[in-house]
Amino acid sequence: MEPLAISLDKLQNEKTCFLGYVIPTIIALRLKLLNSTSSVYCKPLSLLIVQSLEKRFQFVFDLEHLKSKPYILSSISHPKFKLNCIPLKFMSVCKKLFLSECNSLNLSSNNLDSNVEPVDNDGGDFYNIHNLFMHIGII
Repeated sequence: MEPLAISLDKLQNEKTCFLGYVIPTIIALRLKLLNSTSSVYCKPLSLLIVQSLEKRFQFVFDLEHLKSKPYILSSISHPKFKLNCIPLKFMSVCKKLFLSECNSLNLSSNNLDSNVEPVDNDGGDFYNIHNLFMHIGII
């Protein structure tokens, strides 16, 4: 049951837990519980926890699910995980999702930039320090 305790600690951490930790932590927990050979008596409990994880976090194990989009984007964009936490069968889907989201953000930021007027449009030469220095006689 050590993997469960470690996973709970990681997901409850107030300072270092982000949305990007959800997919890697739950997938790692599932794999560790399935591969645990610690005790014959704990095996049924481990399998029951795995079944509960698969039921509760279906969107984590089926990354084509619509609900998994923010979790995928958060995990892939987290520098610790990148694409390492994505199962191979979902790799192309997740890459396409990430690239399309980056492209849409890029397009929306370009549209915002073209509509934004300069903030400092007072026409004055307040920041023209060279002229100020010449006027004072420093240069």
